[in-house]
Amino acid sequence: MSHQYRRGRQAEYWARDQLYEDGYHTVVRAAGSKGKYDLVAIGEHNIKAVLVKRVQAGPIPSYKADIDLVKDDPIPPCAHKELWVFHDERKAWIVVPVNDGGEDG
Repeated sequence: MSHQYRRGRQAEYWARDQLYEDGYHTVVRAAGSKGKYDLVAIGEHNIKAVLVKRVQAGPIPSYKADIDLVKDDPIPPCAHKELWVFHDERKAWIVVPVNDGGEDG
């Protein structure tokens, strides 16, 4: 298991824990990056499909290719797509909504 894989997996676990803290009752991790999203979280009134990334320092990359891959995916009206980037230097999450190009995008 590579160092990069372990770092990414750790960020996914941190994001999962944060989603539980935010009140989501079910969080599913797509182990091995087999799906488009790293996590899918189900709450009482909504669903989040989350891409998880991690950077050590400096500016946050655009992750345009990752966003382009999912931005037009059809999802239910109660669902939201987000990119979560954990910034090691800041020890904080940067959360970016992923618009689908519809009314809001």
